[in-house]
Amino acid sequence: MESTFDVSGKKFRVVFSLLGFEKYYYDGQLLLSRWSFKFKDRLSFEVGNDVVEINVVLSHKSFSIQAFINGDLVVTELFPEFKAQLQAPRKGLDYKGMLTNLVMWFVIAFVFMLIFQWLQQP
Repeated sequence: MESTFDVSGKKFRVVFSLLGFEKYYYDGQLLLSRWSFKFKDRLSFEVGNDVVEINVVLSHKSFSIQAFINGDLVVTELFPEFKAQLQAPRKGLDYKGMLTNLVMWFVIAFVFMLIFQWLQQP
């Protein structure tokens, strides 16, 4: 996931991956790269005459990453599409489909074991 916003005429870019990798760029230069699974964090960067703060709040009920410049909220949600996906209502689990897949894999494994045993006989 990637999001950019303007800070004094230059781009500030935030890159997040689902595996917890975070990268922060200002004007094309990497400011910070880290691997983190913090559920609540506030990062601060001094860029030029401005202070950029990224506020991260992750929980099972909410997801929010906001950007502040000099204490003023400039981006209410850096990744609105991802937030919408997480908060979308979910269907129940398809137990019948899961059971069908499980049985199918057992049958395939059993057939392969039979073929392997047959090939091993002299």
